[in-house]
Amino acid sequence: MVQALNRIGFRVVLDVVYNHLHGSGPFDENSVLDKIVPGYYLRRNSDGCIENSTCVNNTASEHFRLNV
Repeated sequence: MVQALNRIGFRVVLDVVYNHLHGSGPFDENSVLDKIVPGYYLRRNSDGCIENSTCVNNTASEHFRLNV
């Protein structure tokens, strides 16, 4: 689909929203990002729990792959 849009002159921008997750954390079976790179994508507090100060999981924007 993206290639077809490019052929007719449209450009596609992919906006990925990492903090809209169905599951999160190392023990949630639906936690996709923690299965890829455990503990990387979501910000954790000093107790190791995921921060939720934005009403949803806080992404760890201080990490390189989330700050592009």
